[in-house]
Amino acid sequence: MKPELDVYTYAIDRLGCAPQEIAFFDDNEANVKAGVAAGMNAYRVVGFEDLKDKLKALDLL
Repeated sequence: MKPELDVYTYAIDRLGCAPQEIAFFDDNEANVKAGVAAGMNAYRVVGFEDLKDKLKALDLL
């Protein structure tokens, strides 16, 4: 279970890409920190509007 590092490395392996190519969003700071530790671009967002704003700021939307 998140925030165990194995969860993130499993997801990275399954996606078949480099961790720095992954944008990970979560509302739990511990999960975001674990995503960063796994090499992902991880961001804390709370709610859909916050996610939408972050995606726009990252030029992903």
